[in-house]
Amino acid sequence: MDWMNVWRAGAIAGLLGAACSAGAAGQRPAPLPDAASQNMQTIVNLAVLPIEAQWQERDHGGLEASFKSLCGASERFSDGQPKIMIYESALNHYFGAWNAWDAYPRQLQEWRTQYPDSLAQALAETMYWSAYAWKARGGGYAHRVPQEAWQLFHERMAMASARLEESKALSNSCPLWHSLRIANLMETGAPRAVIEAAYKQAVAAFPFDLQIHAQMARVYSPRWGGSAREFDAFARRAAAITRSAEGQGMYARLYWGEDCNCDSAPPFASDGTGPEWKVMKAGFEDLLKRYPNSTWNANKFASFACRANDKETYLKLRTALQGAVYEALWPASYSMDVCDRRFGKPA
Repeated sequence: MDWMNVWRAGAIAGLLGAACSAGAAGQRPAPLPDAASQNMQTIVNLAVLPIEAQWQERDHGGLEASFKSLCGASERFSDGQPKIMIYESALNHYFGAWNAWDAYPRQLQEWRTQYPDSLAQALAETMYWSAYAWKARGGGYAHRVPQEAWQLFHERMAMASARLEESKALSNSCPLWHSLRIANLMETGAPRAVIEAAYKQAVAAFPFDLQIHAQMARVYSPRWGGSAREFDAFARRAAAITRSAEGQGMYARLYWGEDCNCDSAPPFASDGTGPEWKVMKAGFEDLLKRYPNSTWNANKFASFACRANDKETYLKLRTALQGAVYEALWPASYSMDVCDRRFGKPA
């Protein structure tokens, strides 16, 4: 998920509308901001550093303040992703990078002693146990995982589940609790009905939270035992829930998360078995209206437009992007130079 791991206001007009107007008048669309200033991978990598430093320095008061600020923040990154993602990204990265699995519990207990009713600590501990569980399991196919690795995985995931449940009374103070719970239920093999009930509770409290919808989308993904038809139906349902905030943008975001630089990227379809280009295009247009300075979103929109063989949309976006290109958002077989060869590079 290049847009899930890596996250101001609405705008009067989006890139595509400006491009259409300028194109009709025979004028060149105004360029978007330069690539370096809008590279979300770089932005998020820099944004997590203060939280990682707070953990490393055992500044639990600072972590508490950062968490509360991020949970209560209505502002988003320039691409529309919520800033609460920084907290999860920072600690997950730190846990895996330093690999001090025996030392982390001592600091987590120290933090809990200082702040016994802390949701920030509870979610950090949940993330620790989940990351430690996946360290034991590894990322390979399930049938290749040794029995002993599965035992450790389930034991540690049970610890994550227990810590989440202990903090349930505080769950509606931050959407991250809900997205972590959905992930935990799915990864521990909970019945679909149980996960769907958790999702229903989550959207009742935080209907517009991106991470909640993105985690639930995994449940319906063919890669996690769902089907293409189930995924598309869910993407439409999530878009309907979030329409007042993002228009059809959630439909585009969820398929962006499902996309990959691989042969299993979902092909376009109009029968509910894959992304429908008409709906996805409307979703990206809505995102660009709300986040007009995001060259990150515009890159992915152009990448999908090329694959959908939508020459007009591709060329409008390509002209506006100019040199603001993020190779990571373009599949190898549909890189920008391939798409330029297909449609012709704008002058």
